[in-house]
Amino acid sequence: MRLLERSDTGEFRLTKHLPNDAIPEIPPYAILSHTWGDEEVLFKDLEDSTAKKKAGYAKIQFCGDQAKRDGLKYFWVDTCCIDKSDAAELQHALNSIFQWYRDAAKCYVYLTDVSSRKRNVDGNSSWELAFRKCRWFTRGWTLQELIAPAIVEFFSKDGERLGDKKSLEQEIHNITGIPPKALQGSPLSDFGVAERMKWIEKRNTKYEEDKAYSLFGIFDVHMPILYGEGEEKAFDRLQEKIDKNSHRLAKLWSTDPRDPRVEKKRIELAKGGLLVDAYHWVFNNPDFNRWHQLPDSRLLWIKGDPGKGKTMLLCGIIDELERPVIADGGNLAYFFCQATDSRINNPTAVLRGLIYLLAQRQPRLLSHLPENTYASDDAMAWIVLSKTLLEMLEDPNLKVTYLVIDALDWVVFSRNWVQIEEQLAIQYNSTIKNAVHHYLSFNADGTFLWVALVCQALANPNVRRWQTLNKLCALPPGLDSLYARMMKYIDNLDDANLCKQILGTATVVRRPVSLGELTALLEMPDDISDNPEYLEELIKLCGSFLSLREQTVYFAFNWVFPQGMEDVNHTIFSRSLNTMSTILQRDIYGLKAPGFLINKVQTLSLDPLATVRYSCVFWVDHLRDLISDEDTPQRNTLYAVQIFVEQKYLYWLEALSLIRAMSEGIIVIRQLEGLLGRTGQSHLTSFAYASALLFAPACSLVKKKFKTEEPGWISTKPVVEADWNTCLQTLEGYSDWVWSVAFSPDGQRLASGSDDETIKIWDANSGQCLQTLEGHGDSVSAVAFSADNPGWDRYSLGKDQSWILCNGRNVLWLPPEYRPYHFAVQRRMVAIGCRSGRTFTIGFSRNI
Repeated sequence: MRLLERSDTGEFRLTKHLPNDAIPEIPPYAILSHTWGDEEVLFKDLEDSTAKKKAGYAKIQFCGDQAKRDGLKYFWVDTCCIDKSDAAELQHALNSIFQWYRDAAKCYVYLTDVSSRKRNVDGNSSWELAFRKCRWFTRGWTLQELIAPAIVEFFSKDGERLGDKKSLEQEIHNITGIPPKALQGSPLSDFGVAERMKWIEKRNTKYEEDKAYSLFGIFDVHMPILYGEGEEKAFDRLQEKIDKNSHRLAKLWSTDPRDPRVEKKRIELAKGGLLVDAYHWVFNNPDFNRWHQLPDSRLLWIKGDPGKGKTMLLCGIIDELERPVIADGGNLAYFFCQATDSRINNPTAVLRGLIYLLAQRQPRLLSHLPENTYASDDAMAWIVLSKTLLEMLEDPNLKVTYLVIDALDWVVFSRNWVQIEEQLAIQYNSTIKNAVHHYLSFNADGTFLWVALVCQALANPNVRRWQTLNKLCALPPGLDSLYARMMKYIDNLDDANLCKQILGTATVVRRPVSLGELTALLEMPDDISDNPEYLEELIKLCGSFLSLREQTVYFAFNWVFPQGMEDVNHTIFSRSLNTMSTILQRDIYGLKAPGFLINKVQTLSLDPLATVRYSCVFWVDHLRDLISDEDTPQRNTLYAVQIFVEQKYLYWLEALSLIRAMSEGIIVIRQLEGLLGRTGQSHLTSFAYASALLFAPACSLVKKKFKTEEPGWISTKPVVEADWNTCLQTLEGYSDWVWSVAFSPDGQRLASGSDDETIKIWDANSGQCLQTLEGHGDSVSAVAFSADNPGWDRYSLGKDQSWILCNGRNVLWLPPEYRPYHFAVQRRMVAIGCRSGRTFTIGFSRNI
């Protein structure tokens, strides 16, 4: 690139040509964004000193003067800094403009059709209306000139500053439809291909091909400029380049489709969420600041014992780094190793994850990845991926990049023993240390969990150093023996029975329960159930089996409770039914209005449903666990269910709605129907269909049983049918026509494709939308499921692309002229109906 340099006298001259990879040689510069007029200053005008004679010189003068006011000596203007007579230079410039705007210190938008000096009738400036209608927002190339720079300032033709991209953000969003996050600098890869394509729809360019070329930076692609090919072919080439990058990314991550960003969020949620005050201290740490601020300090190693918060600290560091790094055009790639997941606890997975995020941020880097090596986990994959990552990091176009890797214990083999030895060296003399080391080594049986439990016991402040060996010998080898000893300890407690009830409940509940929910599921004295401190003490008495985080009880170790689960399930089921029967009532939140929208309902500070939230959703699960395939429930159990359904059914449905669990409730009702139908309780089975009381069929059981609950203030009641309609559900959520639907072979999933360019996967039982697939760029004309893997493999066909995708593994390609419209799938054979030639094709999908 060339820059314009402003002298102290206000004159301008072009610098020498500066290559893109000569970053240290490129000084800070301002950049001009504008719309072209009839008399622009060109490269040759500066060469032959005729620039000042042209009207466009005023814009260059403005840009240079404004840059000087901002302390910048250099600036760039597209009309005269590019030698358009040099075809190679023009090719390079058009492919690099996004980068040049992104790297600029400031971007000045000069609006020739907006005046800040015009006044309306009340004497105020009327530039706002002209700003909304200005030509700059209608041009194609100005799209990336708006998005790429971090700082964009808008000026009237009078040279007065109107505001910047931040202060005018809402106005710019209203004019362009570009999401605020994109304007704020979020990675463009966070926005779908179809969404980014819409940003250019209402913009125009002088040459029709430029409408596609002006999107190079928006999709981070590099391709030849071929003026004369026409808009359609230019967009076809652009789409082909985008698709190639997308397919390569998909294949790279095909062995484990979890995005590292999603994995990071999952870890944060699993650990109770990020607390800013718990990690913010690191930004004042001198080691961290030395690494962050000094260019020669490339490595920061954060080490510590297990459970000390290293992972959450890294999550916080990632959040703090990501905003400024991405805003400055840099990259941040990270990977969280998981010792319990074999797919992501190996070196190849780490490389694949880092390459995936880098390539997603900068798709051009995918050129370093070989076409034929993606999913293999063998030694060759490690060699190829290592070479690929190194080439990416050495790429001259690579932006400033941070790599963060968590839990590398398995690489350096330090976690199991080194830290333990260091800790023992502090507390014990060499004789005791060697004895402990020997005992741990020969009795751990390769299980670090056993080592952790033994060390936890030795770390008890009541264990004196001279008691260490005796205490150690009392701890049996192997997890089973150690758990048995822990249970023996609980057996000797005064509250042993209560602790066992708690352990049994924690073992069989379908999710971690709060302390309040636990009291509703257990029979315990009132003075304990009403006192959270007493409950916490009971949890601690259960030793290492249970943990308590944020008033929620978690089952720490997956160990089978020895007494069996039948009694525990029966207790939870019966207690759930009793508690719901006591608490549930009509209009429990006191809303008074039967048509109250659920999204406007706020949970009460003293929530009457707090203790029965678990029971409302899972009581049928525990009933189901009481009934084997051969057995039927006891008569008193059936009677209890019958009484509950007849007396509290509508109140239970109301509670499910209030706790936002209606989708789960539908599944529960189906389960209840199946259980009771198997026992011959037809009168209960027919009762288990939900509907609002007022609109329930006249002859339905729910209408008869709750006749007295009909609102008395309604004098004219709707005419309803006698029995339930055959329409079970209406699935909503599309913004346009639905073209195709298909059931999975097992009947558990439903897929639908729409004109809104998405495919939705539904749970056929509850009607809940499980997944929304995007990226077709046009209407989805057909969807189907494969019979090879019922319920999961799905095929989709978009009007804009002649391909079929099967869960990232199988693809069938057809020439575009076939214009595929609909298809059916049977295992790996595909039948395709085409709108061209009135034919259909049968073929085989191929592995990729």
